[in-house]
Amino acid sequence: MTVQNGSQKRFACLLSLFQIVIVLGFAFLAEYDPESAQPGTSETAKLSELDQQYPMAMDIQMMLFVGFGFLMTFLKHSGYSALVLTMTIIVTSVEWFILLLGLTRLNEQQTTFGIAWSDVVDGSLASATVLISFGAVIGKISPLQCLVMVILETPLYLANLHIGYSLLTALDAGGTIFIHAFGAYFGLGISFALRNQDVKASLHRQTSSVMSDHFSFLGTMILWVYWPSFNAYVLDGDEKQRAYINTYLSMCSSTITTLIASSICGEARRFTPSHVQNASLAGGVIVGAVANMMLTPFGALLAGGLAGLLSTFGYQVLQDKVLNLGIHDTCGVHNLHGLPGLFGGILSILLAGIATETKYREGLYDVFPPLVPYNTSFLELQSHNHSLQQGLGRTSWEQGLFQGVSLLVTLSIAIFGGVLTGYAMRFDIFNGNMSDQDLYDDELFFDIPEKDEYVQAFIKRSNSTGVFSPQILVNGKHPPPQIDLNIIRGQPDQYDNPAFTDLDEPSGRLPRSTRSSSESTVLGINSQRGKHE
Repeated sequence: MTVQNGSQKRFACLLSLFQIVIVLGFAFLAEYDPESAQPGTSETAKLSELDQQYPMAMDIQMMLFVGFGFLMTFLKHSGYSALVLTMTIIVTSVEWFILLLGLTRLNEQQTTFGIAWSDVVDGSLASATVLISFGAVIGKISPLQCLVMVILETPLYLANLHIGYSLLTALDAGGTIFIHAFGAYFGLGISFALRNQDVKASLHRQTSSVMSDHFSFLGTMILWVYWPSFNAYVLDGDEKQRAYINTYLSMCSSTITTLIASSICGEARRFTPSHVQNASLAGGVIVGAVANMMLTPFGALLAGGLAGLLSTFGYQVLQDKVLNLGIHDTCGVHNLHGLPGLFGGILSILLAGIATETKYREGLYDVFPPLVPYNTSFLELQSHNHSLQQGLGRTSWEQGLFQGVSLLVTLSIAIFGGVLTGYAMRFDIFNGNMSDQDLYDDELFFDIPEKDEYVQAFIKRSNSTGVFSPQILVNGKHPPPQIDLNIIRGQPDQYDNPAFTDLDEPSGRLPRSTRSSSESTVLGINSQRGKHE
């Protein structure tokens, strides 16, 4: 195993330089937002709104730090990378996004920019995009390359937001297009650029254990519970309530269809953990862009059910086909975020195209601001709704067209930006000397505490020759180290004896590969020692 001294030194240097730039930028250019955070300027109504928004913002933080972090711990040898690099991505992305966003606000008259709490939350949403991209390459990149990804992806994400929201005035309340689809295809672009890696050389580490799957399921449930807050954060009033209902129903439906599909297509008709861990969340992705629209409860169930099936199909069928194209997707972000994000964008085209005053009543222009007239009829509308702002006078089908254009632009920037970022990450200064045999291994970059070593020994009779032979495993592997063994005799059917202990089988049972038929006579051995190198 290659020690990554050079790579870690460059990581420390780049991160130090990054933080110096952030600190100097904030020192000379940033201040509190004068309308919300300066002393004596915050109105009671604004403070009340902030008090209502803060718990939802913390829901989003739980999704990012705990949900995303633990969801990606499914690889038993990459748990440290999943959690520590998740935290690294979040904190660096938030700082970088706030500085970049502030720079876009500067002009000849305004030489500083204000920071409001909403800017911090927007930075958190930017980090969600990078985390999704990270899921495609986790275990295959170093911390240094991860930092490079943050630095290059965040400005492209901000540019795409400007094009989508400001120039095209597209609608995407829950980030289906601008967060999920962008992050997924950006990550796939990076993975394509890194196709020179031979991931098969580290195939033995691309596995999960009972414990790692349990932690991943914890991430799934955290994400599941808080997803309605993610989709409804930027909304108010009846739109927020619709977003809650649509998201929750959609995720219920995606979970159910995932369970159905996994029970049918899983090996030996058994549930596949990766299906349930990921595809059950697809309902939250697909309705994000239309969460505040009149999707109807029936439509939410239908969309979520479709998302669950699409995502499970992706994990079961498309994953290998994408790999044949040279794109290795570690977490399957294409199946959880890419496909549902793509179909969610198409759904936003349809719902925007059929929006009418009959269906939305006076709320049409609140949901679709670009449809507000810009001529004299606007004054008549404003007399009934004083908070109404002048719009672009689009028709419903025109807004649907712009939704489609924003989806295409997002995919283009994400794919090409991801590929270019991936090639930048391949530069020797960033790539280091990480070999294909060292992929998916935390010990390359983390000081892993010593773990107890579990030795298992048993005597097995061959069914073909009838010859008895001793079998010894250390943590489920051959050959064992030379250590003293404490022999404990047992019977063939006593596989639940605590003597038979393995790190990958916390239940105390022998690994499935070592469980034999009743013809085998078992001699159990349980011994512990420090980590074997």
